[in-house]
Amino acid sequence: AMSSSLTGDVPRNLPIIASPFPAVPGDRAGLHTIRGSLLYYHYGCDGLDDRGFGCGYRTLQTICSWFRLQQKEPRHSREPTLPEVQALLDQVYGCAKYKGSREWLSTLDIVIPLDAFYGAPVRYQYFASGSEMQTREFVQRLAAHFEQHGSPLMCGGNVDAASKALLGVWVHPDDLQQCKVLLLDPHLFTDDPHATGESKLQQAQSQATLAWRDLTLFLPESFYNVAFPEPRNC
Repeated sequence: AMSSSLTGDVPRNLPIIASPFPAVPGDRAGLHTIRGSLLYYHYGCDGLDDRGFGCGYRTLQTICSWFRLQQKEPRHSREPTLPEVQALLDQVYGCAKYKGSREWLSTLDIVIPLDAFYGAPVRYQYFASGSEMQTREFVQRLAAHFEQHGSPLMCGGNVDAASKALLGVWVHPDDLQQCKVLLLDPHLFTDDPHATGESKLQQAQSQATLAWRDLTLFLPESFYNVAFPEPRNC
């Protein structure tokens, strides 16, 4: 892990997401979600207009906020900025690919900043098709992760290249088609400098960037990588 700490303030008016989450679609017995709370990083939330390329970075920042907020003695007072993540990737990869670019951050890339800043390992699971995620095995894998580790997940693919965080799963005991995942999608943008965290949270729910979604969210024609970060010192 990096010895230097990230100091300074987090961006103003970030929505805080914590339990209770949007209304569960059924019996709470099937509910498995993140523990604690996190900050919702989204397009443009820190004054940088990153529409079109920043979704992976925003999902990473959201996951980073979860680690910081869970740690009893957090080393950092804020999450890494996009330029800081880009500089770290260029340093580790030994290239000048990311800094100042609109290069996407893939699900596989987040292993580097999560290790560097939080000492957190990441497990990955590859799915050749979103149809492999529309299965009882997948929802049980999600449930087991949230129960054991309680950390948010990140996923993205090729046809469905939009990065997204998963904050929970609701498992129906009998009907797979009724199972749902709790999506947090960073593709939320507002030009209003006075928008509050609460107003942006309402906007996210009205636009379904924070919502319970069917497993059909995962497209059969796309492959997916799912990142399962594992807390060590939380």
